[in-house]
Amino acid sequence: MDLKLYAITDPRWTKNNDEFFESIRKALDGGVTILQLREKDTPYEEFLFRAKEVKKICDEYKVPLIINDNVEIMEVVDAAGVHLGRSDASIKEVRKKYPKKIIGATVKTILQAILSKAAGASYFGVGAVNPSSTKTDAVPIDVKRLNEIDEAAGVPIVAIGGINLENMENLSGARIDGIAVSEAIFGSSDVEESARLLKEKFLEITRKHHA
Repeated sequence: MDLKLYAITDPRWTKNNDEFFESIRKALDGGVTILQLREKDTPYEEFLFRAKEVKKICDEYKVPLIINDNVEIMEVVDAAGVHLGRSDASIKEVRKKYPKKIIGATVKTILQAILSKAAGASYFGVGAVNPSSTKTDAVPIDVKRLNEIDEAAGVPIVAIGGINLENMENLSGARIDGIAVSEAIFGSSDVEESARLLKEKFLEITRKHHA
């Protein structure tokens, strides 16, 4: 499971499905190592259609497809796994039913990390690592906390939250296995180049950890 550049889709940045699928191809061409299909407010049938098409694309590139929140769609399209937030399905129940699937968990604290590992999570999405304009009262998770979570739980970690080329230096010294990025890739005018630069920058600032 290569988590270095974890791309999270967002249909806001494309006008139609053709553009959406093309942007995913460009992201994979740029070096995305794992892709999450995130469809928060999409009707089931549309979600399923996109999931089937994106699974075909990911299979071409031999990149794992993770479905956000929806375990049923993960099963129908035989995606590599599912990512579960704090209010989604039980990690323990999903792990019991799907022992070989990748199960991602959103965590913000050491306790959440320990409990999620015990329940069977494969990796953690930890954040937000940058301030959010939509959640002004949220306290960003810094490198110290990222490393504390890594040490306490020993599960691969992906940092998430407003990460881009300009602020990635803030993660210097973090023992993380990847960065989860959405807007910095799919909101870019050059998706492929943005993905490539993000991956290069991540490897540069985490070279000691990945040596």
